[in-house]
Amino acid sequence: MTDHNATVFQNSGFEREIKGGRGPWIERTYAKGATAIAAGLVCAIGATDGLAAPYDPANAELDQVKGVALADSAAEAASVNLLVLGTVNRGALKVGAAAPTTAQLLALEDRHIYAVG
Repeated sequence: MTDHNATVFQNSGFEREIKGGRGPWIERTYAKGATAIAAGLVCAIGATDGLAAPYDPANAELDQVKGVALADSAAEAASVNLLVLGTVNRGALKVGAAAPTTAQLLALEDRHIYAVG
């Protein structure tokens, strides 16, 4: 008998932690400004500049959810990968430094991103 090391639909450790359930998931790459974005952070697209940034419900510029960051993106990085449709692990989600509120989870559901677990 031979050993097999084939991999089907491999995800990084961060993606496994962020993505929840069995999928399907849709992820897209968005340009971002000079802001570091941590894995699991809920993100928005700036209304004026069109760049991905941390979601901020108190800021009219960044109050529309776009997706959830799948991996850390350093401040000097030009882009960030966001999950824009699918399921995410509830425990990995962040809005700023805090867990999302019920209203923020509903905003994610409006984008067809569902928190599980």
